[in-house]
Formats: sequence, structure tokens, C-alpha cells
Amino acid sequence: MPAVTSTIVALGGLGLSAAQAIKGQQQMQQASKAAAQAANELKAIKEINPFKQVQVPTLGFNLAQQSKAQGTAQALQSLQGAGAEGVIGGVGNVVQAGNEQDLQLAAQAQEAQFKRDAMQAEAESGIQARKQERDFSIGAYQLEGAQAARAAAQEKRDTGITGIFGSAGKALTSGSKLIELHRKKNAKQ
Repeated sequence: MPAVTSTIVALGGLGLSAAQAIKGQQQMQQASKAAAQAANELKAIKEINPFKQVQVPTLGFNLAQQSKAQGTAQALQSLQGAGAEGVIGGVGNVVQAGNEQDLQLAAQAQEAQFKRDAMQAEAESGIQARKQERDFSIGAYQLEGAQAARAAAQEKRDTGITGIFGSAGKALTSGSKLIELHRKKNAKQ
């Protein structure tokens, strides 16, 4: 009777070891799915450059140009009151002053454009740096997680396989004892 009990216990151990190996595989698959979903959610994060739509304000430049044009017109009218000699001598000065003002306005507009472009580039650079950092972190965590999951699954599988062989060995040993008992019993009869 002890041989029968040993055989049953060994077969039960065989089944439990197989169940442990299967459960380990299922847990590993669930963990892989959860990790993949988390990685996809992190990759799906979209950042928007808030400065992308910023334009250089032109109202101030337009008003300055209008004011300059009015000043030039007034200067020319004043020169007409001085006669032909005043117009001939003063027109060059008025035109030169107007050109200098145009150059100053153009330089200011260029500086404003440069500052806007630099601000947009800096914001975009930050967005790209954060995206690269997220992608690197995701890759590193996925690699680390995959290696840990593989090691844990391999250990669980190896434990299950060892249990299967141990239980199978016990079952065979107990089974052979049962066969010996059966032979001895038949030999006595």
C-alpha cells in the first residue's frame, strides 16, 4: 500500500510541477503585454511647441514707418517754404535721415525675428531632448524588464522541469515497486 501512495503522490507532484511551469509562462506573457502597453503609452506622448505659432509683432514697425514717412513729408514741405535753394540743399539730408531710420527699423525687425526663431528652436530642442530621453528610458527599462522576466521565467521553468523529472522518477520507482509486489504476489499464488 505504501508504494501505491508514493506513486499517487509522485504523479500529483508531476502535475503540480507542470502547472507551475505553465503558470510561470502565463505570468511572463501578461507582464510582457503590460510592459508593451506602458511603453506604447509613453511613446504616444505628444508635446506641442507653444512658440511655434508666435509671430513677430509688426504693428510697432508699421507705425514707426508711417511716422517716418510723415516726418519726411513734413520736412520736405518745410524745405519748400525756404525756396529753391532750401529744397536743393535739404532734400539730400532728408533722404539720408529717412534711409538711416529705415535701416534702424530693418535691424530692429531682424533682431525681433531672430529672437522669435531662437525661442522656437530652443522650445523644439527641449521637446526633442525629452522625447529622446523617454525613448532611451523606455528601451532601457524594456531591456532590463525583459532580462529579469526571462531569468524569472527560466528559473520557474527549470524548477518545474526539475519537479517533473523528480516526480516522474519517484513515480517510476514507486511503479516498479508496485510491479515487483504484483509479481511476488502472483508468484506466491
